[in-house]
Amino acid sequence: MAARLSRGAPRALLLGTVSAWPLCKRRQLVLAEEDLDGNGGNGGARALRARASLPSNLPSPLPKSSSEHRSASSSSSSCSRFEALFDCGRFHQALSCQQRPPPGSDRCAGGPKLEMASYMQSVFERIRGELGELSRDESSASSSAETWAERGFDDCSGGNKDGVQCWVKIDLAKQRTNFCYDIPEVPVNALDLMSLISDVQNAETWFPFCRRSCELHVLPGPLPFVRIFGVEVGVQMFSIETVFVMAVENQLEENDCIIIYMFSPPEQVMRSESATEWMGAEIPAMPSGLLNFRLPWEYQRICIFPISEKKCRLRCDVKVVDLFPPIPPVSRFFLRECSKRIVGILGAMAGSSVTREGGLMSRYPDLHLFWLEQLSARNATASDVTR
Repeated sequence: MAARLSRGAPRALLLGTVSAWPLCKRRQLVLAEEDLDGNGGNGGARALRARASLPSNLPSPLPKSSSEHRSASSSSSSCSRFEALFDCGRFHQALSCQQRPPPGSDRCAGGPKLEMASYMQSVFERIRGELGELSRDESSASSSAETWAERGFDDCSGGNKDGVQCWVKIDLAKQRTNFCYDIPEVPVNALDLMSLISDVQNAETWFPFCRRSCELHVLPGPLPFVRIFGVEVGVQMFSIETVFVMAVENQLEENDCIIIYMFSPPEQVMRSESATEWMGAEIPAMPSGLLNFRLPWEYQRICIFPISEKKCRLRCDVKVVDLFPPIPPVSRFFLRECSKRIVGILGAMAGSSVTREGGLMSRYPDLHLFWLEQLSARNATASDVTR
């Protein structure tokens, strides 16, 4: 095999394997989309087949009229609908299900997902409280400079030529730093950019100063939308380690974007002096030593808005815990310099990540194929609208 594949080869290989996609996983996704209707109808299945080009004669697990389905208890129905939505990466819709069984409930097989969903809901509420509701045209970073200033943010854009907007707020009292990057145009398609950001397991091959990265756990489901990672970065004798959940949400229909969330486990887990089991993962003990630190993430929300098959828009909102009081002028200078270079860095990194052996594409071909089909259908619909 050649040491490096062409950019088109992996995608062609994926398209050629559509017919070989495991039937069981395809049926699970069809069931999930059917349950989006909330009544067991086949409208969701037809929508999925239209978007993902699945065979129209694929067996439907739920017929149009099912006495068994109608007679199911409300709690069972709610649990099935919740799990179906969660398995499609539709987390906000899953959380909106009424009568969702409490965490730890044994009334359905979605126990681990229910536990994770309960924790995710608290994170989403915090994000919504600080950033507001996400809109289909998320342009607040570029159009409301006065609003950002009123919230205590400083402009660190630095007059870059790519139109990148960067805002930062350093709260020394609460030991928190918030910053936002809004990049109106990244010369990379949404799938390649998402693959790069999601390829945390190989971060030491492309992320500066990364010494170690590992996938601690994958939440059970037909596709790995939720994973837990451990990462260590370091400069000279200093080492900073972190653990976080990465959840990739499908909001192409609601807000025309893919959202990547990153957030750390609860503080008591992050600060435990012994290894702790959490959400099915063994979280390592907090590192010891004067030069070793653990960095908790309150949240990171990365929104990828497809523009075309070759371009996308990126909006990144981050809130981190400051291990040491930052020096505001230094932080602003660093963010300003990043805003001048980030477009070129993302373009170069995303291009090389597509063909990286052992990357997201080769480890999770089903997941990559799922997003390829979703985005292809979205681009086709967008082309029809603009004609």
